[in-house]
Amino acid sequence: MASKTKTLSPETLAVLADGIVVDGLAVRITAQLNRKLYLQVNEALEALGGKWNRGGRAHLFESDPQDALDQVVSDGVFHKTKQELDQFFTPAALAKKVVEMADVAGKRVLEPSAGAGALVEAAVAEGAFDVLAVEIDTKHLAKLHELARTRPRVRPQHMDFLEMGSVQTGLFQRIVMNPPFSRQRDIWHVLHALAFLAPGGKLVAIMSAGVKFRQDRLAKAFRAKLDSYKGVIAELPQNSFKESGTGVNTVLVSMTRV
Repeated sequence: MASKTKTLSPETLAVLADGIVVDGLAVRITAQLNRKLYLQVNEALEALGGKWNRGGRAHLFESDPQDALDQVVSDGVFHKTKQELDQFFTPAALAKKVVEMADVAGKRVLEPSAGAGALVEAAVAEGAFDVLAVEIDTKHLAKLHELARTRPRVRPQHMDFLEMGSVQTGLFQRIVMNPPFSRQRDIWHVLHALAFLAPGGKLVAIMSAGVKFRQDRLAKAFRAKLDSYKGVIAELPQNSFKESGTGVNTVLVSMTRV
């Protein structure tokens, strides 16, 4: 499990989210900062492995810093051990909360990134009519097929959800999901999922808290889409994913297709 080493201020996180430019291995601060905030951002970039290069007026990294920056923005803290955001599975209590909010009983449900099946199991336990469990990673398919053998309402499907085509557009009354977060992939996954939502259907997704405050074009477009789908963003308690090995800050997003 990762250990927190330093909590970053909201101002520092905002700069790391929207006040820098990543150009290959170079990170340049584009926001106008007072000295105190500049020192905080500089400390954060150096802690991530960036070294100030006066000639290039940038922090230079030995490898692509984008994933590490995304993790810091999502978590709000540094960790002693870097972990990928895409492999933190949904704790059982949170999975139960998601399917209850989605009201899946008797409904046809899609889980676009099923992982080890926590949301799938919770949906079945809550009385879902059936659950299409999409998963790209073959390591987790065996678990999903095992679930399907004892729960015939579960239908595992091995594929990249972002390549799921229009043949199933509008078929699902409920969508429950915990998508990957890195490089704002949670936004891309949720936007893609909306195409598969039936009229009157409801989507509930666990997302990075960054969807609330990031000021880049994608985040702003997502918040505009949220308004058009009667969207609601609900805070989740800190450390909701502690048992899965991360302090990532998350929210619950619900959207309804009119």
